[in-house]
Amino acid sequence: MSTDHDNSRYIICGKSLLSEGLADSLRALEGVEVFVVNPHLPAAADRIAALEPDVVILERDSGVGDLALALLARGLTLVELDAAQGTVTALTGRQVPITQVGEWVQSIERIAGARS
Repeated sequence: MSTDHDNSRYIICGKSLLSEGLADSLRALEGVEVFVVNPHLPAAADRIAALEPDVVILERDSGVGDLALALLARGLTLVELDAAQGTVTALTGRQVPITQVGEWVQSIERIAGARS
């Protein structure tokens, strides 16, 4: 089963069996580039951002919270894998300019409403 992904670029942070299996599965897809990056290396956020990924994949509880925040601040999209719970969570660093207090409230209400 091969689908054209228009040259999608994924970064996987980690070397667990889950990460390695996911990397192998993604590499089997046509038009997908996969890079595995050690998230604990110095300047990991800079290295990841330089690759201009479509998605950065992190494992929950892998001790990379600071890295995740740095990547979100750069506007990157993260996918968090939680093997224990069997869940995937998408996090986006999408930023919305705010100039008035009312816009803060509206933005927070929209985000909260999306959870419903």
